[in-house]
Amino acid sequence: MRPTFLAFQTAYRAIATSQILLDTAGNNLANVDNKNGYTRQRVDINSVSNGGYIQRYKPQDVTAGGGVEAKRVTRVRDQFLDARYRMQNSENSEYAAVLSGLKDLENVIDQTTSDGLLAEIANFKKALDPMLENPPSNDMAMVVRNAAQKVASLLNAYSQRIENARDQQIYDLQNVHIDTNFNSIVQNVAALNKQINEEIAHGNTPNELLDERDMLFDKLSGLANIKIDITPKWLSSSLKVEHVEVFLVDDKTGKELNLIEDEAFNTLSAVKNVDGTVSVNINSAFGNVVKDASGNITEIYRDVTRYLTGGTIGGALNVINGKGAEFGSPLNEDNLFRGTLYYKGMLDAFAANFARVLNGINAYNPNGALPRSLLMSDPNNTTGYDPSNGAYNPIFDSNNAAYDEQARRATMTDYLSVLASDYGSASYDSASPYYKPEFDSNESAYNAAMVTAAKDKYTSFLASNPANKAAYDQNGPYYDATLDSSHADYDPKRYADTLTSYLSENRPLFSTIDGSATITAANIRISQEWLNNPMRLTVTQPSDPSEGENVGRMIVAIEKGFAFYRGGDQAEYPNALFNGTLEEYFTGVNATLGLDVSLYTNYSKTSEQVMTTLFTARESVSGVSLDEEGVALMTYQKSYNAAVRFFTVLDEAVNKIINEMGLVGR
Repeated sequence: MRPTFLAFQTAYRAIATSQILLDTAGNNLANVDNKNGYTRQRVDINSVSNGGYIQRYKPQDVTAGGGVEAKRVTRVRDQFLDARYRMQNSENSEYAAVLSGLKDLENVIDQTTSDGLLAEIANFKKALDPMLENPPSNDMAMVVRNAAQKVASLLNAYSQRIENARDQQIYDLQNVHIDTNFNSIVQNVAALNKQINEEIAHGNTPNELLDERDMLFDKLSGLANIKIDITPKWLSSSLKVEHVEVFLVDDKTGKELNLIEDEAFNTLSAVKNVDGTVSVNINSAFGNVVKDASGNITEIYRDVTRYLTGGTIGGALNVINGKGAEFGSPLNEDNLFRGTLYYKGMLDAFAANFARVLNGINAYNPNGALPRSLLMSDPNNTTGYDPSNGAYNPIFDSNNAAYDEQARRATMTDYLSVLASDYGSASYDSASPYYKPEFDSNESAYNAAMVTAAKDKYTSFLASNPANKAAYDQNGPYYDATLDSSHADYDPKRYADTLTSYLSENRPLFSTIDGSATITAANIRISQEWLNNPMRLTVTQPSDPSEGENVGRMIVAIEKGFAFYRGGDQAEYPNALFNGTLEEYFTGVNATLGLDVSLYTNYSKTSEQVMTTLFTARESVSGVSLDEEGVALMTYQKSYNAAVRFFTVLDEAVNKIINEMGLVGR
């Protein structure tokens, strides 16, 4: 016979379970507006069997079950949706950080205002125009100089603004994204891991702690590209807790770097390098550290920049370190994103090439006072070397007669150029006028054909070797040109440099604020000589019938354009960044920045839409629904009432058995 009070146990379990169901539904409803990561909870219930092992040894009777029992209250989560949401959160945060940085740059070099760089370039050209046909006056020269000074000052301002924006980004990366957010979160997650495992070990279900940790995981995914692994860890044969690992993942190699392992955690720090880039180091508290023989840690900081390819930190690093393909190299593992270093480099190239071209034009003066750079000595005068300037004084006749400036100028004009020494004959030709170069060792007569061939092939600055008159090269044909006291062989490049210096004067219009050799947007200035003397501008050439030929060249350069080289140095960087005008160059830079902003705006919007979709899908699983909980509340209330009614029925049955049965024979 079934025990009398067994059914009461069934009723009791039904009442207790219904009460837990009601409490859980009420808790869900109470947190319907909780935006701090609350997850909808549900009660896992099991049917209680009335059977057991011992029943195998007794006659089989028809027996009912033992009712229901609540095993645990669990959270309703979809791990796949959580992982997808966090991946999308990392991507979305990266795009947002990149877009913010690019908009900062856009504000710096915006050309929509009337006082932008292109407007100042136009003003500089406008100031040059009146000097084309009219003899320059001091007032006109001052206008040109002031216009050039505005261009230089605006380039300084642009560079400073970019640097200020970059400094702010570096500050935010270190102090906000890493120190305040990232490091605090990993520390809190590690502390929560400890609390959660302690609660689990004592038989509790720490749902609220798990919600808090998941919320921190979501925030952490917005800062970096992370991977989360949660697996069982057995403390004994019957007791298990969670083993939690959080990794940074290198997208290129797939290599994983531990950030959190249960209660242990690693923090990050940003370091500014010598080349201006920023690296992120990991401050290792566990794993992958270098130790000496005594077990002491010898390496604490490691560069993990390459692991940070997503999230706010990854986006900020792209903006801060991005050099673009023009200024970075994959061989050096440079960041090839077009960030602040790329746009700063493009601005520096603008300043360097602008100064290079105008300085070069202003130096062109083929008929002005030339420096003593024609390096040759009189073979009959070995004391001709001048150590003060590292050159041979140009002595052009055998009796060391006075230097004839007019003859030299005429020779330069005729492009017969380097005048060889006279080996004893009176070879000066007053009709030309120049000294006839004697090119052979036996002082034979002037050979016009040989001179012509040499001029055509080497553009003619052909000098004899004072130390070796038998220096004639039949394959040239020319004499080895000795340009220094060591009588080295002829060097075509050095010859070309010598010719350039002969045709040019050192009259730079632009120089550097800090005295460095390379002009950049940050250090460009008008030269001190031009600042002191507005007429420093080389305007008129004596041999030219027109006025202002160099001014015309400057205007043509501004209107027609030229090649732009990295750092303004064609020799070191032969591949031009751009060929065109100043306006086209800077408009191209602005257009590139505008395209980048537009591109990442679209990326950000698309990513945000995907993230919204994933959030909605996750909320449909984990969020609290008023309708669903309302229906559940009514269901659980009816279940509770039914359990109470069952209890009442049982009470009436027991009362009947005890008080009304067994009365016969009393």
